[in-house]
Amino acid sequence: LCEQGAEINFSTVYRILENFTQKGLTEKSFLTDARKYGFVLHALGHRHRLICLRCHRIVEVDHCPITDFEEQLADKTEFAIVGHNLEWYGYCPQCRKQK
Repeated sequence: LCEQGAEINFSTVYRILENFTQKGLTEKSFLTDARKYGFVLHALGHRHRLICLRCHRIVEVDHCPITDFEEQLADKTEFAIVGHNLEWYGYCPQCRKQK
């Protein structure tokens, strides 16, 4: 829209993204190195992500590496765990080449 000359109020864009997150349409991820948040479309089931701290590329991990741990944690704490988020932060291969 900016490239087409439209005027955009970014606070409105982020308010809409927050609203989408509350409704379960998007997910919010904190980008630690940039000290800001990013938004991705919500997918069915839970997801685990690799997030590049430089270019903010997101790579989905295709399996849950902590299923056994979650079951042990639920047994130990007697929590009825209904979900979790897991994100790893680092630098993608392209950004590592550029450093």
